[in-house]
Amino acid sequence: TVLPEITEDMRKTIAENYPIKSTRIHRLFWPPTSIRHIQPRSVVGTKKWDRFKLLVMDEQFTLSEIEQRFFIKEFAEPALFFALSQASLSGPAMRNHLYSGDELHKQLKEQIKRFLSSSRALRIDKKTGKVYLSAILQNNWYGQYFVDKYSTSKKFKDKPDGLRAILNFLTGYLSKQDASYLEIGDYLVEYINYDWRLNDTNRPKN
Repeated sequence: TVLPEITEDMRKTIAENYPIKSTRIHRLFWPPTSIRHIQPRSVVGTKKWDRFKLLVMDEQFTLSEIEQRFFIKEFAEPALFFALSQASLSGPAMRNHLYSGDELHKQLKEQIKRFLSSSRALRIDKKTGKVYLSAILQNNWYGQYFVDKYSTSKKFKDKPDGLRAILNFLTGYLSKQDASYLEIGDYLVEYINYDWRLNDTNRPKN
């Protein structure tokens, strides 16, 4: 029941801040639709939403408290991070349908594949020998939580520990061709700058 209630409360939070109000000065730094305009402007990630209280199973939480208590400590399954929407273009999209217990595994798999199909999440350029990954997979963001469960010493031996875990996880959701390239190809990994513009499906994409 955690994921459906988070999804619904996040929709309400975004609705309360829509359309995004920006100032002329801050528009010099961020696009008009960037969620960074939402107070507090100095905070990004789930902590940005901490002034908005969520009720989950009749208990009050902030989004970052939910992330720490359930996603990191209790469930200890980093795949769940792809169910958390930051309401931004570079983050996982918010599903049109709520998550349900009996369909959760299937829904998460669909959600992860949907995220990885975006050029803001993953790009494999075999011509230049570069693989581009979403910034949320960096070790100082969600990447660190993949190590315990997905770390491997058998593959990706030329990559750092944290990155090996991420690549090992990703191969389970990619085509055989792309997975094989990640496993045995010669490439460098770079991270894609995060786009904090609001993920608003009602406006043209660019």
